[in-house]
Amino acid sequence: MKATVDGRAVADAIAELKTIDPKLYTALRAELRTSLGGPARAIENAWPSTSPLSGMSGFGRTAYQPVTTSVAFTPGRARRGAVSTLIGITAKIPKARVGGWIGEMAGMRRKFGTGMSRSYSKSFGTQQHALNGQGEAMVTALNQRYPMSGNGGRFGWRKFVNMKDNLQNLGIGILEKHVAILNRGK
Repeated sequence: MKATVDGRAVADAIAELKTIDPKLYTALRAELRTSLGGPARAIENAWPSTSPLSGMSGFGRTAYQPVTTSVAFTPGRARRGAVSTLIGITAKIPKARVGGWIGEMAGMRRKFGTGMSRSYSKSFGTQQHALNGQGEAMVTALNQRYPMSGNGGRFGWRKFVNMKDNLQNLGIGILEKHVAILNRGK
């Protein structure tokens, strides 16, 4: 069974809860964050702890570094009037290292070029760059070890998609519990 929620109604209910009973609002926030800590760690653990390919284990910008996740309580409306999320699970990679994102998303577009790239005019003449297939070889190696299912990614995205309905049901259950507490007047 798939959970469906009217996001605007949830945002309105949380705003009303915050004005009526700030302590209950704080308890709701704390319970949502702690209850989703385990699933966030499961998503974090979906990424390999070491580099998925030996060529990504070096140093520099494209080196692999494990991903960390965090849970944030973000009720309300988005800036453009669309409904924002109630809880966000965010995967974070230090800006200095992007190997984790390369491992997660390499090959999503499935476009590889061969031959020579376009010509560049420089002050000293025309220059061309060869497209040597290294990106295609890396994606092939990643797909052999960690096949990509769908278009989202290899590690964290796949885990999230498998857990999405359960996470939504968990959030709805916690919200309903706190609304029932409010309705009882405790």
